[in-house]
Formats: sequence, C-alpha cells, structure tokens
Amino acid sequence: MTEEIKETRKKLIGDLHRLRPYMRSEYRAMLGDAGIPEMDEKLYREKVFDFERAPHVEKNGIEKAIDIIGAVSADVFPNTTIYLFTCLQRTEAFHYELLRPENEPGKDESRSLMFKLGLRKTIRKTAAMLPESALNIWRCRRQLLDVLENELWRIELDIGETAEAEKVTKLRMLADTLHAITPAQLSIFESDSDLKESFVRENGEPAKKLLLFVADKNISHAAD
Repeated sequence: MTEEIKETRKKLIGDLHRLRPYMRSEYRAMLGDAGIPEMDEKLYREKVFDFERAPHVEKNGIEKAIDIIGAVSADVFPNTTIYLFTCLQRTEAFHYELLRPENEPGKDESRSLMFKLGLRKTIRKTAAMLPESALNIWRCRRQLLDVLENELWRIELDIGETAEAEKVTKLRMLADTLHAITPAQLSIFESDSDLKESFVRENGEPAKKLLLFVADKNISHAAD
C-alpha cells in the first residue's frame, strides 16, 4: 500500500506543478473592470484582484499549497484515500486560517482572493484523484464550507450585511466542525448522506438550515 501511495503522491505533485495561474486577460474576462461598487478601490486591489499582480499572487498560492502537500509523508497512511484526505485537510485548514479575524485584512497578499484562488486550484486538483464515493463525500463537505467561508469573507470585507458577533460565532462554529472531521473519520462515511447526518447530530438546527440552503442553491443552478 505504501508503494501505491508513493505513486499517487508523485503523480499529484507533478500535476500540481503543472497548474498555471490565470492570465490577466482571463481575469478581466471573468471579472470585468467594474470591481465591487460598494467597496473601496484600494481595498479591492489588495483583497480581491489587482489585474497586474494577480497571476504572480495566484502562483504564490499554488506554490504554498504544493509546499503543504509536499510535506505530507507517504509512509504513515493505511490507504491512498486517507492520504489524499490528509493533503486536502491540511491545505483547506491553511486556507481557512486566512479568514481568521485576528489576521489583519490586507496585511499581506495571502489574505487576497488572488492567493486563495491558487490554493483552491490545488485543492480541486487533489480532490479529483479521490475514488468516486470519497469524492462525493468531500464535495458535500466542500459545498457547505464554501457557503460558510464565502460569507465570512464578505463580512471581513464589509460588502455584505453588517454581521453581529453572534452570527459570526455561529458561522465559525459550523465551519470549525467541518474542518475538525479527521481524514480517518471522512474515510469511514459510506456516502454524503452519512456526513450530513453526522453534521446535523452535532450542530442541530443551524446545520439543517445550511443543508437546506445548499440543496436549494444546487437545485437553482441545475435549472439554469
């Protein structure tokens, strides 16, 4: 099994090194030049996108994720799925830490969406190597985290509704619970339904509301 994991690790690191950041023209095609109307232009360049610096900053995010994944040994895991879940969890945990309010917004490039986009690219590439059942479980967890983390990011940038401390605490509680699921625990779930049931048992009504929101969002997108 160790040799299989080593081969997986070798392929994964190789694939990640071939990732490239978006070109400036691609950023403009995706985002346009309008920015976020309710957001200060200087803050937008620092925290979201500076079209001139974006490829460089995103590349730094990719390289940081490669460093994190490269530090995961192939010798200590019982199977490839738990190895990949570990690579994902460590990279996602680093991404999540960049949302911590005690880290001053705009203090360095790692707080920007440009840098985080690089991390997200490596996360998606890593997840794609999971077997189908494990991938479905990871996607379910990731959809929930995306909603929570995007809301925390909007609150940080002050482009959403003003958030009371109680709301932020609730968002963090749910996100912390999902991030706390260990790779071994994730590998035990047989389906995304098992993950959802465990999430609701631990968090009650707030977890139910989040699951309903994500389900409704996915249905809406499917109808587009």
